[in-house]
Amino acid sequence: PTRTEMVEMDGVDFGAMPMNWMRPEQVVGKALKALGRKPAVFPGGINKIQRFLFTRLLPRRTTSAVWGGLMTKVTAEELR
Repeated sequence: PTRTEMVEMDGVDFGAMPMNWMRPEQVVGKALKALGRKPAVFPGGINKIQRFLFTRLLPRRTTSAVWGGLMTKVTAEELR
């Protein structure tokens, strides 16, 4: 996730996600470097590993279950 104003909207606790936060400057810098050379950019080592796992190794059903579980976790407080 990227630390932006969206993080504080709607009472969703994205801090509950077990991921490292990136600063907008980091994400924008990587995107600008790849502009015109790559169709998609995944900055950060963990993001690259996750992308490989979720798109190449794990079945779509497993990927959906993992991300669904994470989103349930971060939205659980809002639903209560």
